[in-house]
Amino acid sequence: MLDKSYVAGSDYRYGFNGKEMDSEVKPGLQDYGMRVYDELSGRFWSVDPLFKDFPWNSPYAYAENDVIRSIDLDGLEKVIYTFTYSSNKWSVAKLELTKAGPLGNGVIVKFGSSLFFYGNEMLNGTTGEDYTKSYEDKSLVGYKIKGEKGSNVTIGYGHLARSAEDKAKYLEGTKITDEEANTLFTKDYNDRKVTLPGLTEEQNNAVTDARFKFSDTRAKIEKSYNSFTDTDKADFVLKGTATNYTGNKVRAASNYILYKFSKYIKLEYSKSAQSK
Repeated sequence: MLDKSYVAGSDYRYGFNGKEMDSEVKPGLQDYGMRVYDELSGRFWSVDPLFKDFPWNSPYAYAENDVIRSIDLDGLEKVIYTFTYSSNKWSVAKLELTKAGPLGNGVIVKFGSSLFFYGNEMLNGTTGEDYTKSYEDKSLVGYKIKGEKGSNVTIGYGHLARSAEDKAKYLEGTKITDEEANTLFTKDYNDRKVTLPGLTEEQNNAVTDARFKFSDTRAKIEKSYNSFTDTDKADFVLKGTATNYTGNKVRAASNYILYKFSKYIKLEYSKSAQSK
């Protein structure tokens, strides 16, 4: 439904997805660069220029009709990062575009030869805890990893019940509140947060997040990071991603950008975007 505060009696020019309104032609129209979008109908006014490659989709659909989870890129994002792997080493290039889309902070990442991720810079004031939590899935019901016999219960923001107390408290199917999930996460994060000498706050946050899922103590993360030579420290956050699964690549790319360029990015993986 159209939010009329964006168009009537307001100087604010942007609406859904931060795209510029074109209400002089028709209320609810937005300029997406490549096409004009109608908020009222949830459709573009012209066909997708790539419609021949996707015959199963309507050429007028917005984000393949997946409007709750997805955004439709306009090809005018602010920054493009390209991750290239050769000779067992990653190289990363950053391209800052002179003309950005109306959002102004859109990011595209090309990872290897075939993967594309997209996202946005996170808000000013983002902390390391905020950043890591944004990449952790939340479950208010305890569960075990499928296929792993006898595995411990996971609950909240990836909290793994390891101690005897936790094992007794968090059984499979146990339910907790948002407040309890946040409390568990803050403790987990503080147990792992590193403060390594010579690193900026952003670099320390990138190192912490890079091993958050795999190391349960600060000491283990510091030891892993210090095992890299000074010339390869940045590659610490990309270790293993040449052969790792897609979900890890998304997060590792974001970690690298945080470590090298001090930018907190929330990247997403879109299966449909890989062929565009």
